[in-house]
Amino acid sequence: MHDVVAAASGEDVAWPAGDARCAEVAFAAAVMIVGVGLIGTVSASVASWFVRRHSEPGTEPADVAPVDFEPPAAMTADLQAPLLDRLDELAARQDEIRAMLSELQRPPTST
Repeated sequence: MHDVVAAASGEDVAWPAGDARCAEVAFAAAVMIVGVGLIGTVSASVASWFVRRHSEPGTEPADVAPVDFEPPAAMTADLQAPLLDRLDELAARQDEIRAMLSELQRPPTST
C-alpha cells in the first residue's frame, strides 16, 4: 500500500526487477484471462437459461401470436404495395448512382 501512495505522490518507488517482475505480470495476465472467461461463462449460462425458459411449450403469454400466424391476403397486399413502390424508387436511384459512378470512372477524353 505504501508503494501505491508513494507512486501517487511522485516519490521514486523501487519496483521488483528481473524474473520476479516478469512472473508477476504473467500471473496478473493469467488472472485477467481467467476472470474474463469466468464472466463470459456465467453470462452465457444466464442467457441460455432465458432462452430455454422462453422456448418451453406453454410459457408464452396469452397476447403473443403463435409463430405460424398468417395475416389475411388482403392485409398482406395492402402492406406490401407501399414497400414495393419504395423498392422500385430505390432501384431507380441505384441505377442513377451506378451511371454516375461509371461516368466518373471513365478516363477523360482529350480534345
